[in-house]
Order: sequence, then structure tokens, then C-alpha cells
Amino acid sequence: MSHEDLEARDKFLFTLEWLLEVTKRHSDGLQFGLAHINYETPKVLGETYGAQKAAQKLDEVSHSLRKAFRKTDLVARDGADFWIL
Repeated sequence: MSHEDLEARDKFLFTLEWLLEVTKRHSDGLQFGLAHINYETPKVLGETYGAQKAAQKLDEVSHSLRKAFRKTDLVARDGADFWIL
């Protein structure tokens, strides 16, 4: 994964953990959405495109998703899975 993806994943996990703790304490008002996109398995992508090309394509998808959502939304990648908060 790219350095940008690693940083985004860390930020995403920190924010998600914080949101879950806040919802435990304040169950009446905090609203947020969580989306998970399963973009195939790394094995299938690697066999189809080759490992380097598959990694490049996954980086392109994460970059496109970040551009498609608001700046305040977090997009993270874990392997071939994408998470949007």
C-alpha cells in the first residue's frame, strides 16, 4: 500500500474508534455512516493483472474515492477492501 493509504487507514481507525466510544456514552445524537466496499480479493486481482498492476489499480481507486467524497469524509484501504466514514 502507498504511504498515503497507510496514513489514511491510521486516521480512519483512530476516528472510528473515537466515534464508537462516543456513541457508547451518548447514544441519542451522534450520527455517522460507514461503508465497506469489497473490491475482490488481492489474489484474484494479482492473478488477473499481476501484483504490481493490481496494487497500482487499487491505489487509483482509493485516490478516486477520496476525490469523490467530501474532504471531511475518510476513505481508507485495507488490502483490497475500502472503508468510507
